[in-house]
Amino acid sequence: MPADHPGLGLVIGGGQGLWTTVTNMKPTEMSCADYVKQKPKSTWLKLSGCFLDMTDAAWKESGGTIKEVYVPVKPADDKKAKQVHILLATEDPAILSVATQLKNAKDTKDTIEVVIKNRDKIFVTKDLEGLVRFGVDLDSKDRDKLAGLSENLSPDFVILSGGKKPTFLLSAGMFVGGLALLAVAGLSMAKKSA
Repeated sequence: MPADHPGLGLVIGGGQGLWTTVTNMKPTEMSCADYVKQKPKSTWLKLSGCFLDMTDAAWKESGGTIKEVYVPVKPADDKKAKQVHILLATEDPAILSVATQLKNAKDTKDTIEVVIKNRDKIFVTKDLEGLVRFGVDLDSKDRDKLAGLSENLSPDFVILSGGKKPTFLLSAGMFVGGLALLAVAGLSMAKKSA
């Protein structure tokens, strides 16, 4: 059976989703400052007192359109912290809009105007909830690119998928569907070799 069989991908992705659900029955709640100090192993987080600074954001594009934005997150009571331990990955339309305006700024003057006009969206203090990306959800190439963009990123920074929660039914469906595809492929191979 080829290593890139779609059934195998579904089994691995579904298995990771099931593991995440079982090990994270409820979100780990803590302040952003406490997270920076003790970084729990939990992957479903609910962080309070987070400061987002869009001026240092990075984004992923497809066809010239921004699809996802990575925003540095710091504790609200330590906005000047030198290191960033969390990047918020988001597809929030308001954040995508601001990122697009920043991307399209022609020069420094234009950028400053965008920042002033959108100050309340560029510098935001809020609570965050989401899943830490790992395993099949974490593209190591993307992580390496992000790590290379800023010397302020902590070597052990995490990418938090904003608004995401563990999904038992979807994960179970993927896992069972993957097993079914692998079983069909196995039977097909057995018939061919018979």
